[in-house]
Amino acid sequence: MKANNIPTTEMILNYFEQKIFAIAKARKKTPVHWQEVFEHKVKLSENSIIQVWKDFLTLQTVVKAGYKAILSNYQGWYLDCGFANWCSYCSWIDAYQNDPFTNGTALTPAQLALIIGGEAALWSEEVDEYNFDSRIWPRTSAVGERLWSLQSVTNLGDAMQRMLRHSCRLSSRGIHPDPLIPGSSKKNCVYIQE
Repeated sequence: MKANNIPTTEMILNYFEQKIFAIAKARKKTPVHWQEVFEHKVKLSENSIIQVWKDFLTLQTVVKAGYKAILSNYQGWYLDCGFANWCSYCSWIDAYQNDPFTNGTALTPAQLALIIGGEAALWSEEVDEYNFDSRIWPRTSAVGERLWSLQSVTNLGDAMQRMLRHSCRLSSRGIHPDPLIPGSSKKNCVYIQE
């Protein structure tokens, strides 16, 4: 920063992002940025996509500014939360109910159309070969169902049955998902109807 006379964080972010824009444009790609770039008021290309990891208010702010957005908020879709001290554990139910289109959003249909999807995030600082399966399953199943189902599909009891069946499928394939509820271990899959 000193060598290039760039005194502020915002200025270095702008410098870096302009380089990224040029690379993306030359390759006919769309840049995806973490929300900090948006929050630091970096000059973004019109087709930029902002990945929101904080909350629904940030998601609203991004789409109201006219940018496309991907939701990966830590209140529902950060799969490493609860194993460190900065965020609370998110159960499969939290993941399932974390709907980017209905959770307190006061958006117009045009703004809702700018929410192009979501992503479950698992940061690897606290994951290894022993806990990987249980960190991602069954919560990613719940994220997938939330993103790929109609908004009217919200019944937790029905979802529980689908999650149990899928957890048994995973177990039968050698994947070790976390139990959905006490007693829903692999040995109980014999009682789950496919």
